[in-house]
Formats: sequence, C-alpha cells, structure tokens
Amino acid sequence: MTRLIVLAIAICFLAIAAFSQPKSKIAQQATATFPELGLVRIRVIETPTQPIKLEFYSLRDKKTISSIEMENSTLPDEPGPASSFLRFKVMTVPGQSQPLIFVVEVSPGGSDGTFFAHIIGWKEGKFQILNEESIETAVQGGLYFGNLGKKYGYGVASWTFIWCSEVEPPEPNCREAHYDKYRYEIKLYPLDVKTMTFKEPVTFKTKRKYAGHGEAALKEFGFTFQDLRRSMGKVREYADYQ
Repeated sequence: MTRLIVLAIAICFLAIAAFSQPKSKIAQQATATFPELGLVRIRVIETPTQPIKLEFYSLRDKKTISSIEMENSTLPDEPGPASSFLRFKVMTVPGQSQPLIFVVEVSPGGSDGTFFAHIIGWKEGKFQILNEESIETAVQGGLYFGNLGKKYGYGVASWTFIWCSEVEPPEPNCREAHYDKYRYEIKLYPLDVKTMTFKEPVTFKTKRKYAGHGEAALKEFGFTFQDLRRSMGKVREYADYQ
C-alpha cells in the first residue's frame, strides 16, 4: 500500500513538472534544398522565457543540423503583441546553388519599433549568421536583399530616418516628431556570394527630407529597392504602423 502511495505521489510530481514546462510553438516553417544537405526544413520556434530559435532539420538524414538562438529575443512568460518575433524568407542568388535565409527580427516599441535583418547561410559546414554588423531600421524605413546594382552586386540595403538633432552639422530650430519628414540614411551591405562574406558597408545620406517609409529618399540616389518587410506577413503589420 505504501509503495502505491509513493508511486502515486511521484506520478503527481512528474505531471506537475511536465505541465509547468513552457510550451514551444512553431511560428513559421518552410523547406529549402541545399546541395550538401538535400531538403532542409527551417522552423521558427518560440518558447516562453527563452530566446527565439531558428531550427534547421535535415529531412534526408532525419536529424536537426543546427539551432540558432537569436540575440536579444528572449520571450516573456506570456508572449503578446509587444513581444519580439521573427520571420524569414528563403532567397536565391543568380548563379549560386546555395539558398540564403533572409531573417527579420522585430522588436516592437511604443510609438515605433526596431527591425533587425540577418542573413543566414550554410558556410564551413554549419548554418551561421553571415552579417557581423547589426543591420537595422525603424517603422519609417525599409530592408531589402537582392541586386544592389552593377557597382555593388548582391547584398542587403537598409534605410531609416535621421533625427534632426543627430545630423551634422546640427539643424537650427530642430523640431521633429515621429512620422514627420526626415533626412534619411541608406546603407548598403555588399555580399561576396562566393565566400559568403560581407564587405564594408557603404553609407548615403539624403540632402532633402522625406515622409512615408523612405521610398522617395531612395530615389535621390537612383535606388529602386523594395521593402521586403511588406512581403513577410506579421512583419508587415508592424512595419505599416504609423
């Protein structure tokens, strides 16, 4: 009888422990083919109290190849609309058999938000984030991956507004609010697709001020980049806020 009671108590404790474990959620998944790996399933995994993970699972070998924890993405006990999240797109580069993963990590804020771009590729026998430098923008900005033009080749572009208090030389009578007209900073991050290495970024700053999400600011330099955030479901909801 005593043994049955002890067993029942042990089962209760195990059940409580299992119930109290935070439950993971698959927020997004897709597949991509890599020459060395075959078909790979890519998943965004969200678990309360833990960093968001990007998991790469080999459908050929039936095992997880890599699991990347995204920096500064730890979720609260009860994730909600103000919690960080990420989404991705599988991208191809002409002439290259290796796809790249374009990831946008969103950190929502009160009157604005921050959007971080990451490029993930298969390099040196593992999946890894290729950009060492932080690539980011705000709601009134944009992110792009693709052809940057003949001079720069393929890579990432970001554009975001500059507060008048931060420009050089300082503006007299500087007064701006969120979603006003601003000068813009545009940064290009050329990628050497053969070595999967980013080159030094190139920065442009507009002379004029622009409203909206900076589309007109790009035209000052002849760029026609499309903001990829607007093709990424939930990311678009936060990028359209203003």
